[in-house]
Amino acid sequence: GSAQSLDFGPKQHTTRYVQGDNLVLRLTAPSYDAYLYVDYYQLDGGVIHLFPNTPAQHKRYPAGQSFTIGESRKGERQWQVQSPFGTELIVILASRDPLFQVLRPEIEPAQDYLAALREAVNRSNKDWLAADQFYITTAASN
Repeated sequence: GSAQSLDFGPKQHTTRYVQGDNLVLRLTAPSYDAYLYVDYYQLDGGVIHLFPNTPAQHKRYPAGQSFTIGESRKGERQWQVQSPFGTELIVILASRDPLFQVLRPEIEPAQDYLAALREAVNRSNKDWLAADQFYITTAASN
C-alpha cells in the first residue's frame, strides 16, 4: 500500500540507456526502517545485485531515507550498460528484517536467485515487505 511505497528509479536518464551509459539509480526507503535490495535482471538470464554490494550496505535504512547508487563519487560501484540489448528489469525489495544473512554473489543465474528469494520471502513477515520495479531499454551506441 501507499504507507509502504518505495520511491525508486533512474536518477538522470529516462528508462532508455545506450551501451556505455552508467546505471545511476535513486532510492527512497519506505515508511518503515528497512533492508533494501536492488537487482538488475539481464536478458542473458543473469541477475546483478546492484545493492547491497558491500557488507557496510547490508543494514537497515531509516524510514524515508533517500540516496543514489552508481554515481561516480569516490568509492561507489558503477555498472555500465553492455550487450545483450533490449528490455531489462530492475527490481527493489524492502524488508524490515534481512532477507539474506550474507550478501549474494554480485552476479548469479536468475533461476538460482529466484529460488533463494522465494524461500526468503516465505520466511519473512509479509506485513513489512514491499517491492517495486521498472523496465529499462538498452541499445548499442550509434
